[in-house]
Amino acid sequence: LQATSAPSLSPDEQLTLSVIALESLLLPDVHSGLSKTFSGRLANLLASNRRHHRELKEIASQLYHSRSASLHGQQPRSQTDRDQVAEQAQAQQLLAAAISALAKEVASDKSVESITSQLDKPQEMFDNLNDELPRPDPPGLRRPNRLGQSTPNIAATFSPTASMGAPEGTVISWSPLAGLVTDDSVRLAEDMGPLLMPLSGTEIQSLEEKDIARDFIRQLLAPDQPPDTPIASVLTSIVETEESFSAVERIAPQLLRERDLGVIALRLAGHSQFHDPELLGAYIYHGNMRHRWPTALRQTLLRSATVDSEQFIGQKQTAPDCRLLYEYDSTARHFETETIFKLFRRGFDQRFLPPKARAGLLLAAFEAIFGRRPRKSDPVQQEDMVVEVVGTGAAETKWFVDAGRDFRNAVAHGDWDPDDEAALEPLTHLTNILRTAIPLLLRAWLDCDDRPNHRPGRVFINAVRSRIQTNR
Repeated sequence: LQATSAPSLSPDEQLTLSVIALESLLLPDVHSGLSKTFSGRLANLLASNRRHHRELKEIASQLYHSRSASLHGQQPRSQTDRDQVAEQAQAQQLLAAAISALAKEVASDKSVESITSQLDKPQEMFDNLNDELPRPDPPGLRRPNRLGQSTPNIAATFSPTASMGAPEGTVISWSPLAGLVTDDSVRLAEDMGPLLMPLSGTEIQSLEEKDIARDFIRQLLAPDQPPDTPIASVLTSIVETEESFSAVERIAPQLLRERDLGVIALRLAGHSQFHDPELLGAYIYHGNMRHRWPTALRQTLLRSATVDSEQFIGQKQTAPDCRLLYEYDSTARHFETETIFKLFRRGFDQRFLPPKARAGLLLAAFEAIFGRRPRKSDPVQQEDMVVEVVGTGAAETKWFVDAGRDFRNAVAHGDWDPDDEAALEPLTHLTNILRTAIPLLLRAWLDCDDRPNHRPGRVFINAVRSRIQTNR
C-alpha cells in the first residue's frame, strides 16, 4: 500500500500492485477459482448492505480482470471502466479498507487464514458502515501524472561555460543518466538510435533554472569532485524549422519515445545502476530556448549523480538490442509489449520502490511474457520454457527451476520479506531472465506473418513450446 503512493508509478501500475497485495491478503490458501473467490471475499469483508455487496463484487471482478488483462495482452471488457477504476484509485481504496478490516480481527488473536476462509460463507449481517467505498473522488487523490507539471518552464539560456542549445533547424532532448558514466560519445545501435554522450557537472547544471542550479545540484561542482564528471546522457534530436512552442510540444513525445527505447536497450544490455531519466523529467531545446518539464524527484537524483555512478559504458559497450527495438517500434507496436516494457523498466527503481513492489512488477512482466502457470498435467511447464530460453547452465535457470515457483507464491501471498542485500538475489535472477526473454519475444513477434490476429506473448509461448516438443 505504501509503494502505490510512489509518484513514479502510473495508475495502471498502482492498480497492479494493489491487486497483488489484495490477493496476498484474501487468497493465502486458494490456488483455483481465484477471480470468483477474490470478488466474493472482498465483498463479504467490506460490504455495508446487500446493494453495496453487489456493487463491490462487480468492482472486485473488474479489478481482477483489469490486472489480468494488462498482463496477458487481453482487451479489457471496457476501456472506459478500466481507466476509471485505475484513475479513481479504487484498488488502493479497497486495499486500505481491507487492511483495516482484517487488522481488527487479527488483533483478537485470529490468523489471517482463518479469517479469510470464513469470508466464503454467505453474509447474514454486514458490519462495515462505509457504504460509499470506493469513492469516485477519495481524499488525497491527485492527477494521474504525479511526477511533475504538465506544462513546461520555458526560458532563453545563454551560458558562458556550457552551451546545450540545439543547432539551427533542430530540436534536441538531453536525458542525464544519474548512475552511469562514459568518457566518449556512443551510438547505441551503431549507425542509428539515440546517442550516449558524456556531460560534465557544469553542463548538467546549465540544464536547470538558475535558482535550482545554485542550490541542490551545486555539489556537482564541489571542490572534491572532478571538474568534468562524465555523467552519461541520452541525446535525441529531430529536424524542425518551425520556431514555435507548439512545434516543441508536438515533437516532444517522439523525442522521449526514442529516449525510452534507448533506456530499455541499456537495461537489456545489463546496465542496472543508473536511474531512469523519466524520473528527472525532460530538457528539450529549440535553439537556445529551453523547455523544461521538471519532476518532484530530480533534486534527489541529480544530487546523487556523482555518488551513484558505479557503472561505466565505453565505445565498445553498445546496446545491441537497440536496433531490434527500433524495428519493433516502427512496424509492430502492441499494447501487451508496451506493458512489458513499462513493468521491466519500473523494476529497476531501487531508490523509490521497496523490494516487494519491485518483485511484484518484475513477476508481472514475467507472467506477461511466459503466461500463467500451466496445469500440472501440461507436459510443458514454465520451468521448461525458462530452460529453453535462458539455457541449462545459467545461474538464473538453476534458481528458477529450484526456487522460482516458491518465490512467486511467496510474493503473491505476502510471505517474502527480504531482510538484507543477499535476500534480494531473486530479483537479480528474475531481471536476467527478462533480459534474455524480451529480445526473443520481440523477434518472434516481428517474424509473425499474421500479427493482426495474434498477440506477442502467445506467439512467443507457442514458439518456445514448439521447440521444446521438437527437442523431446
